[in-house]
Amino acid sequence: MFKIIFIILYAIIVPFVIWFVAYHNAKVDGELSRSDASILYFLTEMYFLFGIVMVYLLEAGS
Repeated sequence: MFKIIFIILYAIIVPFVIWFVAYHNAKVDGELSRSDASILYFLTEMYFLFGIVMVYLLEAGS
């Protein structure tokens, strides 16, 4: 049960919130370029993949 909550929080909600806040702030400032958006997307994907690896390690440990 804990692992399901961990997956939902870590791999879905948190990166979406981070990306949305950063994207919104950049859009409000009018400084969002294509490279900024791709960097945000890349960081979100890396965070997501790191979460999957952590869950895999938790599964292997138990």
